[in-house]
Amino acid sequence: MSLVISRLRGVFPGDNMSRTDPFVVLMLGHKRTQTKALRRPGNSPVWSGTYEIEGVDNADRDLRVTLYESTPSGAVALGSGIVHLDDTTTPEVVVDIQDSSGASLGRLFFHLDAHGYQLDRPAVAKAAFAGPPASVELLHPEILESGEVDAPNTPPLAAAVAAAPGTPPAVGVAPISTATTTKASTEFVTVSEGDTAPVCGSQTYTTVEDRPVEKELRTTVLEHHTWEKTFVIETRFISERELTDQTRVDVIGRVERVLSVAKSEPCAGAPQLIVDTP
Repeated sequence: MSLVISRLRGVFPGDNMSRTDPFVVLMLGHKRTQTKALRRPGNSPVWSGTYEIEGVDNADRDLRVTLYESTPSGAVALGSGIVHLDDTTTPEVVVDIQDSSGASLGRLFFHLDAHGYQLDRPAVAKAAFAGPPASVELLHPEILESGEVDAPNTPPLAAAVAAAPGTPPAVGVAPISTATTTKASTEFVTVSEGDTAPVCGSQTYTTVEDRPVEKELRTTVLEHHTWEKTFVIETRFISERELTDQTRVDVIGRVERVLSVAKSEPCAGAPQLIVDTP
């Protein structure tokens, strides 16, 4: 059986989260999962990815949601809230996050899916708010830039047992050292499992590994061939007709011939003399 948490985001009014690197621990009984820390996401942090609490027990009905700050000295508990799981629980969960004095810091929102876990049990008395857990192990020392995808599931550790209310400290858990900060009753916590000494520092290094990959490549080619074509235009006689309205005459030669000549008349054309007699 398991619980799967997704679409985890927070809304914190005022200036509560503007200078913190927050992460969230979700715990049911002694089983838990944890997000990675976001680098100063502001008042509306969003943890991408999916987080699963595996191996849960139906007898455990109070899901504790705790908000921490990642610091070089360890994890600082900022506040927590409890979601009682029964037949009134909806997939869209809203939990109020309160500090150790009971003052509200803001709210966390997430989607909850149950796999085998019975959410349809009748409602019973809810657990009283007991403040944020006193100890937690910082499982993800790296801090994500806001908006990057977190790793999915984190397996439960012995440190999660120490975080449960009313549970005796686990063997090998370092004592809690309290530091004074601007937030009320915040605690810097370092937890170590087993009999080994606490880890005071770490260094990350990278190496290059050759992993040969044998591939078969097949190439398909489309060739474009150019051809030149020659065309001929033929003219054939079919019929004819006269266009009479467009007839014109051209003079192509001239021949002159005298047909007749008048005889000479000496008095022809002379004025006629008229004599008046008394």
